[in-house]
Amino acid sequence: MMAQSAPGARPRLELFVTADCPSCQTARQVAAQVAAHFPMLVEVHVIDLDLPGTVIPSEVFASPTFRLNGRIISLGTPT
Repeated sequence: MMAQSAPGARPRLELFVTADCPSCQTARQVAAQVAAHFPMLVEVHVIDLDLPGTVIPSEVFASPTFRLNGRIISLGTPT
């Protein structure tokens, strides 16, 4: 089920990454570009799955994974 943003809230884009992921650096760059170009439209969060205590959602099984408002929108880096 996709989480809905509160009225007036920006959509939440999450990027899940790991240190050993060969394409995560490019994914980080994509996320940074989205944040830089659309700061009033979307809230961007990069989640490092290697950090202790990080909660890994059950639907996230690969990195990089992009999720928008709780819904997977890309496995891998979109081009």
